Amino acid sequence: MFNKIVLVGMPGSGKTTVGKQLASELNLPFIDMDEEIVSREGKSVADIFAEYGEEHFRSLEHQVLAELLSLVDGMVVATGGGAPCFHNNMDLINEKGISVFINETVEEIVARMDRYELEKRPKLASSDVVSTLKELHLKRKDYYNKAHLEWNAKESISELIKRINTKG
Repeated sequence: MFNKIVLVGMPGSGKTTVGKQLASELNLPFIDMDEEIVSREGKSVADIFAEYGEEHFRSLEHQVLAELLSLVDGMVVATGGGAPCFHNNMDLINEKGISVFINETVEEIVARMDRYELEKRPKLASSDVVSTLKELHLKRKDYYNKAHLEWNAKESISELIKRINTKG
């Protein structure tokens, strides 16, 4: 089995939820990259965006991803929604681990997000969420489609694990 599983997909697609379930089932540690960045920086993602800009955040994101993927130990990693789209991160992910695109529709994502969730996400906080998500999806889908596997909530976690084991 592959020892690093990296989840990619749109903001709010369920990467963290699925990642925690996968990690538990596979007895691996789980790391949410946004939480890791917040912990290291002592600031929320929204505050980092506001104070230093997106490029600074994307550099931090790349640094954290490269560090995690260089570790020997296995893990399940949930990336931020934009992580695969910058600094050749998707190529790095595919080289060092098995990538899974959590592919949920914009409508499913919006249905599960509440105002608190939206406020934590700089790209969604003050916008027409549906339009913004559709635009982001168009910009990011080519990166997400490079993932080794695709999954959505219509499939069970155990099915995903079987597919990961087959791929790895």
